[in-house]
Amino acid sequence: MPPDNEPDLKRAFAELHRRERDPAPPFAAMRERAMNRTAGRQSSAATNRTITPLLWIWGAPAALCMAMAILWWHNRPPVPDSAIAQQPDSSQRVEQLLTQIEQQFKFDEAISSSTYPTDALLTQADATEIP
Repeated sequence: MPPDNEPDLKRAFAELHRRERDPAPPFAAMRERAMNRTAGRQSSAATNRTITPLLWIWGAPAALCMAMAILWWHNRPPVPDSAIAQQPDSSQRVEQLLTQIEQQFKFDEAISSSTYPTDALLTQADATEIP
């Protein structure tokens, strides 16, 4: 390897610096762009200052309502097991329904067996035997 030659290194770095500086925009243009960005941020910060109170006005009650709903849901009383136990068994319920249906058929037969609609009333009156 050849020894480092300082004048050659200086020339190489000078050339590298010139190549990097040539495509860069001028200082005045970069300063103008930075000033415009800063002005844009300041105007958006003013807009944010007006939005923040609105967020508090609408957001705080909404958050409070949600917190209350969550607390209510978490602390609601459990469903009592006695209410579930009081419901009849499905086989018992089926028997009850069949009994009711049979009673309805018997009542319908008593009404339909008479010749006239008033016969059912007369048979009921005979059964009670009014003095």
